[in-house]
Amino acid sequence: MFPNIFRRPMKFTSVILAFFFTTSFALAAVNPSKIGSPVWIQGLKDVGIETFSVCGNSAIQVTSSSIKKDFLVGEPPRGYVISDLPSHDEYWESMKSMNLAAAKADLSAKFSKTRIWQVREDGTMQSQGLPTEVKMPFLATVKDCVEGAKTTLGSDCSRFPVDQRTGCCMEKFVGPQISWKTQAGEFKLFYSPDPSVSLRVPGEKNHRYCNVVELVKTAK
Repeated sequence: MFPNIFRRPMKFTSVILAFFFTTSFALAAVNPSKIGSPVWIQGLKDVGIETFSVCGNSAIQVTSSSIKKDFLVGEPPRGYVISDLPSHDEYWESMKSMNLAAAKADLSAKFSKTRIWQVREDGTMQSQGLPTEVKMPFLATVKDCVEGAKTTLGSDCSRFPVDQRTGCCMEKFVGPQISWKTQAGEFKLFYSPDPSVSLRVPGEKNHRYCNVVELVKTAK
């Protein structure tokens, strides 16, 4: 998570946000050994998945120690991974390079392929299928905002010089919402990476968090 900068003067805040949001956070996908090469990775590999994101409690990290204690949680313990999910950089590249209609079409096509996989203690896993709904509630992309449009929450960033607007335009960005309606209930992904995204699992009070910066490969 980013440092607590939101109580500082707005101009300074936006300059700092511009640094964070225009800097690439994405890393090359890591080898499965970094998370301890759990047996369930083979299930993803068998169906042709090359990379995935891990989801867990608020402490989840892409490390073997975190996977052991922060991944299989809940009652009964379950873990979740997501495949074919746009990465942090892919998402913001669309927002920064496209206007509203083009970005919505581009991201809708990408998110419509995203799958959630439930992992059980014994290493077996089950797909929750393709999304049943993909919502794009934002009213302006970052590009629109930099060009003078207000953000979805009504912020006007035109008071800043054009080369300093990106941070303001990305602050508190309202992102896509992806839903999977299943027999167990509705899974819902709130995609507005800072740098994690949240996942609501049916029957659970607390959201899970998914790392979209550091993807994991299914093979070395």
